[in-house]
Amino acid sequence: MAQELFFLTYPVVSNDNVSSVNFIKDFILPLVPSLITIIGWYVIANLERSKIRDNRQEVKELKAKDLFERRLFQILEKIDDLHLLSKEYYKHSGSDPFVLEYDHVIPIKFKQLNHLINRAFCPESVSSLTPVLTKAYIDFKRVITGGDFASKRREVYKLDHSKYSDISKYYMNLYLEIEKFLP
Repeated sequence: MAQELFFLTYPVVSNDNVSSVNFIKDFILPLVPSLITIIGWYVIANLERSKIRDNRQEVKELKAKDLFERRLFQILEKIDDLHLLSKEYYKHSGSDPFVLEYDHVIPIKFKQLNHLINRAFCPESVSSLTPVLTKAYIDFKRVITGGDFASKRREVYKLDHSKYSDISKYYMNLYLEIEKFLP
């Protein structure tokens, strides 16, 4: 009797179902947390890589803007130098030995200014060179180095001469055109 009760209280399961239940329970279910963890780390790693890529791009953009800004300030300084040099230059006659140095320095400063402008507005730059800026540069250079520049026969220009007002006018035009690119 005791044996009969034992069989009545516990149902017997066939061997086919037991092996399939044991395979899922013994092999698949223990792997699920690990698989979820691996998939989670993969997703997080991809998100981090994309953040790093975005940060690198932002850093490059900030460096480019900073470099552009520094170049603009260098250009503005060079324009100021040329403005002051040219006014001092035209206060002396062309035969004055003081002016001989300026005959060489001013064109060199213009070459430096041209180089700085070309570097600041190169194709990889934040901004591109505009026709208005180009015209302002040419006008500024023409008013200073045009006419009787480097001429031995040039007389002293008095302070009320129109040459000084032209220099100041074109200086201010170029200065303001450059300054438009500053934030």
